[in-house]
Amino acid sequence: MIVLQNATVHKGGGPLLTGLDWTISPGQHWAVVGPVGAGKTTLLETLAGRLPLRQGQLVRQLGQATGTPAPMALLRFNEQPTETNLETYYYQQRYHASQTDGLISAEAFLQSQLAAPLGQQPAHGALLNRLGLTPLLPSPFIQLSNGQRRKLLIAKALLAKPSLLLLDNPYTGLDPATRADLNQLISQVATEQQVVMVSPPAEPLPACITHVLALRQGRVAGQFTRAEYLAQPIETAAPLPPRPAFAHAPAPQPAPEVVRLAGVSVRYPSGPPVLENLHWTVRQGEKWALTGANGSGKSTLLALLYADHPQAYSNPVYVFGQKRGPGQSIWDLKRHIGFVSPELHFYWPTPLTAQQVAATGFADQLRLPPIGTAQATTIQQLFDYFSLSPLIRRPFATLSTGEQRLVLLVRALVKRPRLLLLDEPFQGLDNDLTAQALALLATWLGPADTLVYVTHYPTEVPGWVTYQLALAQPKLT
Repeated sequence: MIVLQNATVHKGGGPLLTGLDWTISPGQHWAVVGPVGAGKTTLLETLAGRLPLRQGQLVRQLGQATGTPAPMALLRFNEQPTETNLETYYYQQRYHASQTDGLISAEAFLQSQLAAPLGQQPAHGALLNRLGLTPLLPSPFIQLSNGQRRKLLIAKALLAKPSLLLLDNPYTGLDPATRADLNQLISQVATEQQVVMVSPPAEPLPACITHVLALRQGRVAGQFTRAEYLAQPIETAAPLPPRPAFAHAPAPQPAPEVVRLAGVSVRYPSGPPVLENLHWTVRQGEKWALTGANGSGKSTLLALLYADHPQAYSNPVYVFGQKRGPGQSIWDLKRHIGFVSPELHFYWPTPLTAQQVAATGFADQLRLPPIGTAQATTIQQLFDYFSLSPLIRRPFATLSTGEQRLVLLVRALVKRPRLLLLDEPFQGLDNDLTAQALALLATWLGPADTLVYVTHYPTEVPGWVTYQLALAQPKLT
């Protein structure tokens, strides 16, 4: 049993949970729901003992006798596991096959959780096969895709068999087949362990969920049984705020090529090719959706275009009509491209404020450039649109996951790039904020602006995105 009584929790200099009363009784499995900034992740951190109470009481009664499993495991996907030592590396390093010395492998990462050798129990192999991780065990952790890394973290938490499993948005970044299977897996785990999970509104509740806690602005908005929650009327979408008005240049005719891949292949010393003989042309003004299962090469493809991947130099990759090659400055290229990705979020290294993180988008670097008056006005305009202005001076690390994603989206937009590369930009956002972001993009992007947009949710693709490239899963050899 876990009991919170009149709990108040501070983070980043202010209260994020206030006067919260909640009891988790034995046999109950809870989903925690609410909009971005409601305090969902903060609540899980509090249950796990990572954040102290400023007021109130937290009572945890979990089996902790000698030889029993760890009392609880908190699984968050936007923080770097301590075993990986990733803070000593740069995020583009995952694409450098020759720079893997000293990097922990996926297998060693999982083994760090276990006393016995990995695979000694049949259940280990069954879990890894179910999540599609067995072929990835020799791979360095840093080289895994966003979805593969998430599946590995899920496997590690499940192998520990904690009494209480706390899952923070476990579906984010996973393809539809993996999300459906994970739903079944969570219900299977719940036969032996208690589950509390932050659940996004777009996902069906796992069958094991018995109760739902709704949060809003750090307070309890409602507590429901599963049946009561599912019987609630669907909330009306929030009205969209006024969108900033922008002048757009007409698209030139005929439209020049922005991207051309003339038979691109990406492979590493071990494992199947990530991309193989890919031909693709994107012309100015086109808006593309890039889809495919986890590990199909979507993020790798964007890294080639954004000059983050070294194999761009050994492949026929043309961006703005120029082939990647010696003598070409990556900064001349990047100043015309806006970019956001889960990897950029995961490896974000600097202790900047929200405003400062957004401002780094003007210089395409991870350190703070000077902020001029016009730049500050652009940032303020976008922060106002997303209701982020109260957070503008807050340390980026203290924001919620959804708030951080919004700040990084603003970072990608601030310089009005000719080419916008959005890799799962709405991870961690609620339905209203996703609709709000798409409405802004519809105004922000003119007929001469080009978009490549990665998503695992077909419902997120608006009608004005009229082209699609679907990548196939690499064949294992």
